[in-house]
Amino acid sequence: MNKDDVLYFIQQTIPCILHLENRTLLKLFLLILQEGLSYAQGRLHQETLGIASMQGREAKFIEEISRVMNEEILGSVDNVGRWKMPTESNRGENLKVGTVNIEITGVGKSWSTSAH
Repeated sequence: MNKDDVLYFIQQTIPCILHLENRTLLKLFLLILQEGLSYAQGRLHQETLGIASMQGREAKFIEEISRVMNEEILGSVDNVGRWKMPTESNRGENLKVGTVNIEITGVGKSWSTSAH
């Protein structure tokens, strides 16, 4: 391998490493959301102990996680983000976390999620 080959190899490797890191972090984020929703559904969160209905506990969790994401992680109280937790629901089943997809597009940051 000569110097040009090594440089080419490094240029090709860096995007792969960054892609792996991004995919890994998205997976961890998805697992955290799934665990949090499961805890809310089972009345294991302090905030959901007094809520009788499953839908009410799910809504409270989604409201709180959305607030944290939009006002603390992706934005601030003065500049609120537009993140929405993706959810899926099938008839007769508990609400589930949908596919998490965070993309940066354009000149500025544009964070979005989509449920598939």
